[in-house]
Amino acid sequence: MDNEKFEDLLNHSLFMKKEGLVKGIIVKKLNDGVLINLGIKTDKFIPKTEFLDDEWDRLSINDEIEVVLRGGNVSYKEARKSIALEEISQAYKSQSPISIVIKSETKGGYTADYKGFQIFVPGSQAKGKKDIQSGDTFFAFIKKFEEGDNNIVCSISEYESYMKNKTLENFFSNYKTGDVLEGEVKNIIDKGVFVNIEGVEGFIPFSEITHRRIKSPGEFFSIGQKIKVKIIRLDKENNRIVISTKALEQDPFQVFTGKYKEGDKIDGIVRNIIDKGVFVEIMDGLDGFLPLSEISWTERVKNPDKYFKIGDKVSVIIKKIDTKDKKISLSFKDLLNNPWDEFKDKNPVGSVVNAVIKDIVEKGLVVNTDYNLEAFIPNENIGYGRLSEEKKNYKKGDKIEAKVIEIDSSRRRIILSIKEMLDDPFNIAMANIKIGDEVKGKISGFTENVVFFEIMPKVEGIVKRREFKKEDSIKIGDSYSLLVTDIDDKKRKFVLSIEELKKINEKRELEDHKQKNKVNVTLGDFFKK
Repeated sequence: MDNEKFEDLLNHSLFMKKEGLVKGIIVKKLNDGVLINLGIKTDKFIPKTEFLDDEWDRLSINDEIEVVLRGGNVSYKEARKSIALEEISQAYKSQSPISIVIKSETKGGYTADYKGFQIFVPGSQAKGKKDIQSGDTFFAFIKKFEEGDNNIVCSISEYESYMKNKTLENFFSNYKTGDVLEGEVKNIIDKGVFVNIEGVEGFIPFSEITHRRIKSPGEFFSIGQKIKVKIIRLDKENNRIVISTKALEQDPFQVFTGKYKEGDKIDGIVRNIIDKGVFVEIMDGLDGFLPLSEISWTERVKNPDKYFKIGDKVSVIIKKIDTKDKKISLSFKDLLNNPWDEFKDKNPVGSVVNAVIKDIVEKGLVVNTDYNLEAFIPNENIGYGRLSEEKKNYKKGDKIEAKVIEIDSSRRRIILSIKEMLDDPFNIAMANIKIGDEVKGKISGFTENVVFFEIMPKVEGIVKRREFKKEDSIKIGDSYSLLVTDIDDKKRKFVLSIEELKKINEKRELEDHKQKNKVNVTLGDFFKK
């Protein structure tokens, strides 16, 4: 046997020993295929048609590839299919993802390719993917694998859901509230902004965008914008990440308190008007509140829009700074002279002032004084007579004089008295009437126990009702002669009696009779006549 035949037999023998899946080195790349060295004398040719387009483009000399040897034939296609099938099988068993390439849209979903194997992706498993095109590459989980029929079904959405949860899990493990990160604006809605941060989605609520006053998030952000954000809440249970750009801005309240103090004058712009007062922007992104009570010294303001409208520029005084709750109270009236203090200086307690009756109410008279200030005359300070009668003497619009008896400028309270301008009729009566005097009186009223008499203008006396016979009719206005038996200073009443006066008169009549007849006549004899 010559050497050449021996070498051929040897190569054949080596070739047969390498039957199955073997590795080889590409030694030459031709236009129609490649030559591969399998460790034997003769290189084997593999046509270009056995390679996928992307595989062919990547092939270079000295690349190592796997091929299948069967009956002396070499096939890269079979090797690729065998390897791919094993990879699919292992991926299915371990629930590992594979990379698939979309080929076309079909009824109910999409067809895709994995190293020469046809994959089906149901439309429901590509959920969330819009405008899927041929050639698009996705990772997917294998949901169904029947090796004999090569029936392979994959899910893109399940893989992406898995990766989203895994990315979120990593995010929650690596970051904490207060961390500052960079992200990219992905979507803008009225309520806030969605931001991609390292593959996870964070949300900036509208209130956390900025301290500045904006009408919509679109004024502050644009899609694709790179921004820095601060994590303000991590909700692992609901996989929510709440972030803020406002938290990275300087707090305008801190800026304000570093520059201003209580009592300072400041300019602002009216931003909102509510029933309880007015919100005034006193610094970009910072409002102070002007309550109703701080608008006017003289008027009890009910409608602040009578004084202000939105957009007005106003000057105000800083009334109070609440550093705990970050609230600022303002005053408009403190810019003006306090008419209550001026009134007090000009009209101290005891002064007599002019006033005009504004209203007659159940508890007294409401009047307007100088400086357009409102004052009050309580019922007990109107006059000395019966209240119902005293009030009849006054009507709205009447001009009167009254004495100042109380001023509290801090509470905006002035109390006046008409009564203190008048002579006290009780004192006059006390000076002219004493116990034992006989007086004339008219019935002015009565109760179950007493009958009231007017014995002088606005001076009352009382008689026990039992002094009147039951059959007697007590009529208002009837006149009687009465005896003063006592004077009650506290109740300001004269105690009177009809019976006692009658006894005195009878005794006086008896004495007169005795004097005229000059005989001893007893009182009993007198009554027998």
